[in-house]
Amino acid sequence: MAKYSIRERRKNERARVVLLTRVMGMPLRHALAYLAGKDYKMSSGLYYKILNETDETSNKKIYEIAQNMKQQHLDRILEIEHIGKELWKIYHTAQDGEKLRVLHELMALQPLKSSYYEATQAVMEEAVAQEVHINLPQT
Repeated sequence: MAKYSIRERRKNERARVVLLTRVMGMPLRHALAYLAGKDYKMSSGLYYKILNETDETSNKKIYEIAQNMKQQHLDRILEIEHIGKELWKIYHTAQDGEKLRVLHELMALQPLKSSYYEATQAVMEEAVAQEVHINLPQT
């Protein structure tokens, strides 16, 4: 568990209370009065600085989550492809009675594989629509 100094805890609590004023939709004047009542008296400049800092932190966290989700998505696609390859190996070595079961398993895998590819396509189309540049690794 991370240990924070009293100063860091106070700063984090102040940022939390500033965010609370945003969530409650308070106009600046009311937000500053509310914060002063909570023993966090500050100027409008500091108020906006704290909001900007929390926005930057939030954006970094959202980016990290998105990167992790992208990697998990790609991992699932690779797993499905690997399972498909393994099933084909089993099919080619299986006896005639067993081949039908393997073909059924391969058929069952197709909708899952298709849904992952469709989701990937949708994300890429949305990224292009938003003019987001996707950096593909060089091979």
